Amino acid sequence: MRKRALLSCALVATGLFAAPAWAGSVQCDNDRAAGQYPCDNMGGLNYVYRSGQRGDWNGDDRLNSTNTGWYGWFFPGVERSYSFYAWLNNSAFTDAYARYGVIDTSNAYRQTAVINQNTAPGGWNYAGYGRGYLFTVTPSGNGRNGADIVQLYYADGLAAAADAAPRVTEANRDFSGRCPSATPADPRIAALQQRMLDAPDAYRDAVGSVDLRFRNNGQNEAIDFEVSRTQRSSFVRIARGQDRVEEHATRNGSSLSLYPQAKAYKTTLLADLPAPGGPRVYRNARCEAVFVHRGDASGAIGADNVIAPQNYAFWLSTEDVRIAGRQRLLGREATVVAGKHADYLGEKLGAATFRMWVDDKTGALLRLVGRDRTGAVAYSIDVRELRFDTGLELKPSMAAPQGWSRLETR
Repeated sequence: MRKRALLSCALVATGLFAAPAWAGSVQCDNDRAAGQYPCDNMGGLNYVYRSGQRGDWNGDDRLNSTNTGWYGWFFPGVERSYSFYAWLNNSAFTDAYARYGVIDTSNAYRQTAVINQNTAPGGWNYAGYGRGYLFTVTPSGNGRNGADIVQLYYADGLAAAADAAPRVTEANRDFSGRCPSATPADPRIAALQQRMLDAPDAYRDAVGSVDLRFRNNGQNEAIDFEVSRTQRSSFVRIARGQDRVEEHATRNGSSLSLYPQAKAYKTTLLADLPAPGGPRVYRNARCEAVFVHRGDASGAIGADNVIAPQNYAFWLSTEDVRIAGRQRLLGREATVVAGKHADYLGEKLGAATFRMWVDDKTGALLRLVGRDRTGAVAYSIDVRELRFDTGLELKPSMAAPQGWSRLETR
């Protein structure tokens, strides 16, 4: 049972301790008793309450049962700019495209992050920055979407002028040295991890296609993508068999998602977030792991598995890994990493070992294969085509087809 906390205040730096880059924080867990947290839960109509859950905060969570609806953490009367962290540590949370967002007092919604709950390592996962009082998670229909406790950090007071500038507020990073290091011990692994985390800085545009298969959540997708980082735009087509296709177009902070089989569409405003400037993997003062995801202004949902492979970079801190050699793949020089899964991801993904191939020049993921104890493939990511910096001029249409139904964005 984890200790419940209402409000944390920053520690004053003394001696050798560096000052944390935050002023305060608030937590909100599921189904709280009155007075335990300064918040309420909203939505959740299709989220089933579960207790006795190993790995969850206070042993309970909410698990989506229908792939529809949304779940929210509501802070009434307290609109502020927050850095938003979600606790992900349950093997049933398998949504490949969980959408996190924030709603302000004018009822305007902005998406702050898309996180693959299925492959995210266990711990606090940074889900973006936004100004509002209601933070939400929405299922994608690709795996089971889960909701547990969230912790919101703020840098300054309530005044809009004081904390309106987007930035990552660190989650009470440990400076004492008493917690185990989250940095890979092998400097070659540490350098490779940083290259993967910084992959979007290594190219201006990317064109490619990839096949993803994960046995545990039934994900079986063929993804084709065109992405322009400099133009903040993308077009991604995700095919799931013969009867389910999605198309996602993003341009200048606005995203249009098309669902042809349902003749439906969704429009989403994306939060304009800077790249994180501090450490991307560390431990907080409770020695819990913190993983800082980088926002994607181009909105390249699905393509990020290849060209911004953050979760797989985080694995280099949480799993038992080693450099296994080098290989040329898709005409590119790659570093091969061999790994053994720790208990959390091993149980969740049904895999004991894995190998990943990482592009030496950009940090992009070229291939990933996980196998169970019998040697059978439990999951795989196979890039079929990948080209960088072709001079792509990408201006996708942002017009929804006439007569299609508009879906609610939350």
